[in-house]
Order: sequence, then structure tokens, then C-alpha cells
Amino acid sequence: MERPHAEFTHEGVGVPHIFVPSSPGEPTEPTAAAAPNVSRATADADALVRGPEGPAINETHQRILEAAVRLFAVRGFHGTGIRELATSAQLSTASLYHYMGTKERLLFQIMHDALQRLVLAASIIEQQSDDVRVRLDRLVRMHVVTHALSRDASNVVDNQVGALDPVDRLVIVQQRDAYEKYWADAIADGVAAGYFSVPDQSSARMAILEMCSGVARWFSEGGKYSVDQVADIHVDLAASLLAGGGTSFDREQSEPHLDIHELVEQIWAIHVPGKRNADRVKRDNVV
Repeated sequence: MERPHAEFTHEGVGVPHIFVPSSPGEPTEPTAAAAPNVSRATADADALVRGPEGPAINETHQRILEAAVRLFAVRGFHGTGIRELATSAQLSTASLYHYMGTKERLLFQIMHDALQRLVLAASIIEQQSDDVRVRLDRLVRMHVVTHALSRDASNVVDNQVGALDPVDRLVIVQQRDAYEKYWADAIADGVAAGYFSVPDQSSARMAILEMCSGVARWFSEGGKYSVDQVADIHVDLAASLLAGGGTSFDREQSEPHLDIHELVEQIWAIHVPGKRNADRVKRDNVV
């Protein structure tokens, strides 16, 4: 599958992928001082939400999507009734059908948009990371941060694929495979360069992705670790698995800068707390 050239887009918390920012007062729109890749952010975001045809999502449709993500995450697709969804979205059942079509199509839309954003983010990381070790660092960090701050939607995407009909499931699986190929290629490139050594690359990829995705099940913003600390820990764990026990991925000093916080904020419209240059925090004197 040919990879798209990607620019930043946006989306929202708790409902990672079509939705509103979690902190309405936080600035998440690109500015003139932002990195060059941010320049087409708003247009790309509108196109992603709108699709190749049709109007942008309106406030009512947005409310339905947010309600669906919350309920699907807690009750599952099959455990969520139409009346319950309509009540949560503050609509009548008839109005709900008017805006969403079927419940199945609503689930597909949520999952399709979520995976499309992950693919866009991975594409940007690949384009702006010359060193494969930095590429893996950034992939891990992006995946952890988005799963930590968009827990409900991440859990829907990870756990409800089986609820899709066969045709829609095939589309979603192809999207998931396209996203995971960025990880597979990074691991393969690292092995070829002599940086990584693993007995089986596919198993390593699945182990790291499962570990990073698990953050959506347990992370708490009021917990022991901040989202950045959790990301740092997972980078160290991935490095240990791939690089034979190291505590972090080494990086080239000349590596182009890419702020993972800004990347996440532009694609998901999520405010990432503790914003800073997010390649890595200096922690315990380990860089």
C-alpha cells in the first residue's frame, strides 16, 4: 500500500479521532511560528473529518460521535442500545438515525478516522526522522501519548473490530496493517543497521504495540506518573527489548527536531499537559 504524504490534522480527547479538544481554552491551532508541516493543518483536518465528499461534521453529529465513543468503550458495541445512545446524545431516536445512519456505520466512522490519524502521524514521524532509533522513539512516544489522552476511543478501536461487518472489517484491518507497517519497517531498518537485535521482528513489533496500547486501560492523569513520564518509560522498555538492555535509544545530534506534543495536538486537537520539546525529557541524568 502506498503511503500518503502527511501533514498535521486535528481531533479530540477521550474520543480520539474526530472530536473536540478536551481543554476548550487551550490553543491547539497552528500559528505562524509553528513548524513548516503545520501550515496545512486546518485544511487537512477539515478534509479528514469531511472525507472526500460531503459537509464537515456539525455540532449534532459531533455530539453523537462523542456519546458513541463513551458508550462503546464502557459497554461495547453490542451492549449499547439505540435509545441509550440517543439519550446520551440528547436526541430522539428518529433524529439519531437521521444523523448517523446505522449504529454499524457510526462504529466504522469512529474506527476509520482513528486509524487514519495514526497513519498520518506515523508518516510525519518517518519523514522527519533520519535516524531509525529516533524514529522508533517517536513512534512509541506518539502512540503512548495518544492512547493515554484518548483512552475511550483507543479502547474502541482496539477492542471492537469484531463488531464490524466483514466488508468494513477488511477496510479497518487494512488501515491497521498500514499503520503497523511503519513500525515493522522501523524495526527492520534498525536491525539492518545493526542497532537492534531481536529473535523475531514480528513478535517484537506486536509486543511493543500491545505494551504501548495498554496505556489506554490504566493511565490516569492524576496518577503517579505524568503522560510524558509514562512515554519515557515505554521508550526505555522498547529500547531494552530492541537494543539489548539499553535504557534509551541513542540519537544523532543532527537529527531534525520534531515536537511530539505539537504533532499530537495538531492531529488530535488534544492539549498535552506539560508541553515542551518532546523528543525526550532529561530524567535521572539519562538522555
